[in-house]
Amino acid sequence: MIITIDGPSGSGKSTVAQKIAQDRGIFYLNTGLLYRAITYLVYEDPTSPLFGRYDDDIELITRDQLDALPTLAYAYSADGATVFVHGQDIVAKCYATPGLDQVASKLSALPVVREFLLDVQRDIAKQHDVIADGRDCGTVVFPDAEHKIFLTASLDVRAQRRMLDAKVQALGLTFEFVRNDLAERDERDENRAIAPLRIPAGATVIDSSDFSIDQTVEMIIKVVS
Repeated sequence: MIITIDGPSGSGKSTVAQKIAQDRGIFYLNTGLLYRAITYLVYEDPTSPLFGRYDDDIELITRDQLDALPTLAYAYSADGATVFVHGQDIVAKCYATPGLDQVASKLSALPVVREFLLDVQRDIAKQHDVIADGRDCGTVVFPDAEHKIFLTASLDVRAQRRMLDAKVQALGLTFEFVRNDLAERDERDENRAIAPLRIPAGATVIDSSDFSIDQTVEMIIKVVS
């Protein structure tokens, strides 16, 4: 079984998907974390063969160079989703750098990067029943998924929720910065040429602006049951 949850940044996809994974006893696939991991290896990891080489023109990255990156090992347990490189958990590093989300958004718009991670995502789904969240899970990655959800919320609500995130608070980001960051992500994700953010065919649309996380989870569980 495959359940997809697509939607804009900050809509609560990851939190909701993890709760549903625990409720249903299935594997949680955080596709955004995979893109952050690639971005970290390219821009933040000095041991990476691509480190520092594409600060000005990321479109020069090739599939051969991506294949030369250290192998990403994605895992999921009761503690959450994790990506290992050389046996080291890099999740905290993927979220620790201000602005890395924006860079990941730019990198994820490249066809070569999307194709590279497409195989990774589909291989995971061959081994497990999964719930996957992202921007194009129900449109591109798993177009034949049994259940598709499009989860959204107003920009202000999404920014307010993001401000409650411990990682955002640790970075000392302002509401204005977070709101603008989300707006830029929305613009890029909705208008990119490759796999833009769209409501998947046959998806159930849920606006969670006026609902709590638990209420949203309950609504989705009813849809997929």
